[in-house]
Amino acid sequence: MTTGQKSDQGAVFNHDQAGAPARSYSSRQLLAVFWPYLLPHRFRIALAILALTMVAGALLGMGRGLAYLVDEGLGKRDPALLDRAVLATAMIAVVLAFGSYLRTSMVNKIGERVLADIRRAIFGHAITLSAGWFENARTGDVLSRITTDTSIVQTVMTSTLSMAARNFLLLIGGLVMVVLSSPKMSLVVLVVVPLVVVPLIFMGRRLRTASRLAQDRLADVGVEAEETVSAIRTVQAFGREQFVKGNFERAVDLSLSAGLARVRLRGLLSGIVIFLVFSGIGVILWIGGQDLMAGRISAGDLSSFIFYAFLVASSTGFLSELAGDLQRAAGAAERIAQLLDTEASLPAPACPQ
Repeated sequence: MTTGQKSDQGAVFNHDQAGAPARSYSSRQLLAVFWPYLLPHRFRIALAILALTMVAGALLGMGRGLAYLVDEGLGKRDPALLDRAVLATAMIAVVLAFGSYLRTSMVNKIGERVLADIRRAIFGHAITLSAGWFENARTGDVLSRITTDTSIVQTVMTSTLSMAARNFLLLIGGLVMVVLSSPKMSLVVLVVVPLVVVPLIFMGRRLRTASRLAQDRLADVGVEAEETVSAIRTVQAFGREQFVKGNFERAVDLSLSAGLARVRLRGLLSGIVIFLVFSGIGVILWIGGQDLMAGRISAGDLSSFIFYAFLVASSTGFLSELAGDLQRAAGAAERIAQLLDTEASLPAPACPQ
């Protein structure tokens, strides 16, 4: 079978051997697939969560400290209080540094160990599948799941996921502190938050589908390259260089189109979220300024309020940026889960030699 003929049959993961469409996974189903690999590292996961909470708590505490410094230290011109405020800031910096170190080291260790276990599981499961399954499967696609897809998941686990969790905690904590600083702002928050969350949900689903398609098209490029190089003697013997070059260029063009579609969705999502967030923050600052001029809040409260408003805005912006990476990883994880869920068709030998 030539490379072009084998590729034209379609990816084995898009249709199973019975011809049914490939299974689609929800986030909960993906978690169920990967949970057995995370469970042995629950102690490290708990430490990472503790570090995330420590960092978020320290950052959120700085806002109230800022209000106290402005009202009591600068407002009353108390040098001793100013000295204590600087010392407290240094202590918070130490907590932030230790928490960041603990978070980074724990998350990276978890990611490296979990992905090593997943690679072993993928390879161990693949070699139990029948020869007939491999006749329909494309070698490059199988290898893409072991290498490219796991690398994407690993990158997200070791950096993106922890950043998303930290910014989510800061977003929730910042919203709570904004409301506590000025209860009137709760009405604005109740309007802004749904306007931000709805695009994240609906466009996030489309972005996940686009990311999955981009991963499939990228795997097709690897398939064309791997099968052509493997059969290079046959290709050259029959003078089919231009034919396989055309197949490869078409695969690259399709991969480029899918990647650009994902990028456009990601950019649109980020732009919509940033616009909504900063528009809401502008309204909140206007209301806060009116209350300050009317004497209903102090300068320290307004400073704290601006600090938390900026924290909410920056966290939301980061989350909108990280949403694309998370959806891309979800697409890669879905491809891995499909291979792991493929039913093994070779019985285990009773007495392996």
